[in-house]
Amino acid sequence: MKRLLINFAVGLGGLLVIALLIGFFIIGKSKACRKDAGPEAIEACSFLITLSPSDSRRAEFLMTRAWQYSTIGSYRKGIKDFNALLKFNESKQVDLTVEELRKVYEGLAILNFKLNKDEETLKYVNISIQKRF
Repeated sequence: MKRLLINFAVGLGGLLVIALLIGFFIIGKSKACRKDAGPEAIEACSFLITLSPSDSRRAEFLMTRAWQYSTIGSYRKGIKDFNALLKFNESKQVDLTVEELRKVYEGLAILNFKLNKDEETLKYVNISIQKRF
């Protein structure tokens, strides 16, 4: 019986160490996604998007990744993330605040402008200004 308890304690301790390591790894990815720039930050955000059990956390990382894409010139990928946020909001998977929606539409306007898509740029600027969301 004593041996069984020792084995159980060792096994439980091992699981605890693994859980702590995974927690630290995820915290590191979260910091990299929010504070870093470039491909490493995008990779960290992508990892967290696929891992996140919460739609609101997934939306947060999508927003961050969309802006990260804009910093490295991947405008189409940023637009794709902003559009995914709008779909999340429309389907009620997340409830974006007015300020978050404004940031999404401003992002869409900026990235479309960088792609020389004048009509799309004006469309999203107007939506952002007129609060039609």
